This record gives sequence, structure tokens and C-alpha cells, in this order.
Amino acid sequence: MSASRPPRPAPSWNGEVDKVKEARSRGDAAAAITAANYAADSIESQIGETINGSADENEALTAAQRFTFNVAADAWPGWQRDGPLLDKPTLLRAKHLALRSASLVDRLRLGPIQVGTGAWLVGAFDLVLGNFEEALARFSAASDKYHAAPAPGLELLTSGYAVMARGLWASKPEADIAGDLDRVIAQILAGSFEDREEWAEQLRTALAVVLRKDYKEMWP
Repeated sequence: MSASRPPRPAPSWNGEVDKVKEARSRGDAAAAITAANYAADSIESQIGETINGSADENEALTAAQRFTFNVAADAWPGWQRDGPLLDKPTLLRAKHLALRSASLVDRLRLGPIQVGTGAWLVGAFDLVLGNFEEALARFSAASDKYHAAPAPGLELLTSGYAVMARGLWASKPEADIAGDLDRVIAQILAGSFEDREEWAEQLRTALAVVLRKDYKEMWP
């Protein structure tokens, strides 16, 4: 009869992840961002101290990458037409959290889809904040990564966000931007993508939110 191996103890950073989950469950974007930054700081401070070995280090950093991305994505207002209005400081903090997540993607050497999605999220915050040139650059970088993956559906979806950024940067009439976006949506719907209906609605919703008067007043 062989002796059973003792169960592996819970990672020392599990408590930090639980705190982030609790903050997300309350639906308070600002509080969740604070919790995510604190937890990521705590995890990164343990690297090389109480976390030993590359496997444990990667596991901890992967957890930090995931929750920083998820909390930042929660704060992107473009998911709901009638969602809560976020103030500019909260949007800026969410963008910085998205940048932190993207940096962890690079550090972990994750694949092109994760790199592209990280760039897209940062660009999405630039879009709603009125930084259209920066948003367009982020969306272009994301599209390049999706093309390399290859992930043609995500590449086409991102091109819809680029249409918004390009049109707003050029001060096009809103009706013209909507028309340009409709052409991208038609391409998505004509494809065989499983999520095509959801993506089409996602783009329509994002444009409606970005053009809300409250957000336009935040633009430079």
C-alpha cells in the first residue's frame, strides 16, 4: 500500500483573488479597480519572496493577469446602452488597469489572441475618453495580432471599433459613422462566426454609448 501524497496547500495569493471576486460581485467599478490593483501589487511583491519556482510564479501572475483584465473590462461602459455612467477618473483608472493586464500578458508571453485582446481593451477606453488617434493605433495593433493568430472574426470585430475611432477622429457626422459601421456589421453577419449576432449588437451598443452626451463632454 503506497502512501498518499498530501494535498497541495492553497496558493498564498488565493485570498487576494477572493477579495477581487467579492469586489466585482458588488458591482462597484471603482472599488473593484482598487481591489484589483491591491491584489496585483500583493502578488507581484511575493514574486521571488514567498512564491518559489517558475510554475508557481506563472500561476500567480496568470491569476493577476486575468483579474486585472476582467475588472477593467467590467468598467468598460460600452457593454450596455443604459448602463451606469462612469466618471472620467474611474475610466482612466480602468484604462491603467487594462494596461497593467496587457503588460502581464507580455511578461507571461501569452499568445497573439491575448495580446490582441489586451490592446483592444486599452483602445476601447481611449475611444470612450475621446483619444481617437490612440484608440485607432491600439485597434490596429489588435487587428494585426488577430490576423496573425489567425482569428478572422475577432479581427473583423475590432475593425468595427476602428471604424468608430477613425470616423470620430475625422469629425465625421454621426450618421456617416453609423453607416460605415453597418457595413462592417454586414460583413460579420455574412460570416460563419458563431458569435456574429452578439458581435453585431456589441458594436451597435458600443457606438451608442460612446456617443452619449455625458461621455462626449469628457473628450479633450
